[in-house]
Amino acid sequence: MAPDDRRVGPIPEDWPNGTRCIIGTARVIGYAAGLSDVQGAAFLLDLSYEDLAELRRQTRAVARQYGRTLTDKEADQVIMEAGPAAAERALRAGRD
Repeated sequence: MAPDDRRVGPIPEDWPNGTRCIIGTARVIGYAAGLSDVQGAAFLLDLSYEDLAELRRQTRAVARQYGRTLTDKEADQVIMEAGPAAAERALRAGRD
């Protein structure tokens, strides 16, 4: 799109000369659902998608034994409460 395209609004007068507006689209191929809502989620954000999916799978398997179904956010909260050391042990045990 060019700056004079009808879909692009005018550049504000107080912006520096030569400013161009860039507009684009992107297809989302994946995301970490709700992690920013979980307090203290720093170590979850460091996990690979595969490791996070495995921890969620293990957490849901235990919850099902007690008749519970967990959302991603609820599973992430349980994982956070258990802490990074427990997550590491669970991932290692799942690989053995």
